[in-house]
Amino acid sequence: MNHSQPFSLIPEEQLLSSLSPLWKKRFRRAIDYLKSTLDRLPPPSWDEVAAHAAISPYHFHRMFRTVFQEPPGQYLRRLRLQAVLYDLVIYPDRSVTEIALSCGFSSSQSLAKALRRELDTSAKTIRFRFLQEGWDAIEQLLLPTGRKETGLEQSIARDIEFHIQYYPARALSVRHYPQTRDWEKVLEAGYGSGTDVYGLFPMKDMDKPEKEQAYRIGRLADSEAEANLILPAATYLCCRVRLNSLVAYFTLWDAVYSRVLSMDTEPDPAGYAIEVFHYQDEWQKDIMDITICLTIKSE
Repeated sequence: MNHSQPFSLIPEEQLLSSLSPLWKKRFRRAIDYLKSTLDRLPPPSWDEVAAHAAISPYHFHRMFRTVFQEPPGQYLRRLRLQAVLYDLVIYPDRSVTEIALSCGFSSSQSLAKALRRELDTSAKTIRFRFLQEGWDAIEQLLLPTGRKETGLEQSIARDIEFHIQYYPARALSVRHYPQTRDWEKVLEAGYGSGTDVYGLFPMKDMDKPEKEQAYRIGRLADSEAEANLILPAATYLCCRVRLNSLVAYFTLWDAVYSRVLSMDTEPDPAGYAIEVFHYQDEWQKDIMDITICLTIKSE
């Protein structure tokens, strides 16, 4: 597997890249603090956030808006809604009240008002649509909660570096996870041991409802005797990216198919779409280092 430096599809990193090291460190501390206190009730005051990041509270709002192109309150609302959407579909057994409190809302009623105001929907409808339509429905709901609505993720994604890579046959030990985007399942598959973890599904399943797709997660087997899936030798379109949200994840896959459309080839229906999650310490900050490999027809 290619271990080149990943391209960053994290808008915050792109927006911070032009700052001096001093201000980059301060604003990274600010956004990390907002994310780490997302479930705190009452939430930290803006003066507290500014103090944590060593930024003058008198200038915090204006400087935050200058750097991130939106007020801090709007940034925080987007984070909370993204967390709610994810938790509602990944944890169907958790109550709406429990999810509301863990994502920074004071009650289920407060969450209901936010969902109606921002997304014109309800928690019940979100879960129902996910069961009926899978991640396609969630992707549409995510648009107003991310930078994709303003085109920032799409603009950044245009610079992703792709390459064509041939891989010989590989033996994997995998388990079936229907409809998974639950990254805890990746950890369960052995990610914490420091090895790359593979998420893959056959291209022939792409047109099926997600609950019928044979999505599998696992690792390279030490021997064929330990394997329960053999990836045949194939040629892939590949890219390696860092991301920290489902909005960026869906943008990444859009970029993969945009790249295919610019090439004189097409996806191989007999092959696989593969996501390789690389071990790194930033999982605790919800940052993923992922390589996408899409089987393409070779000459």
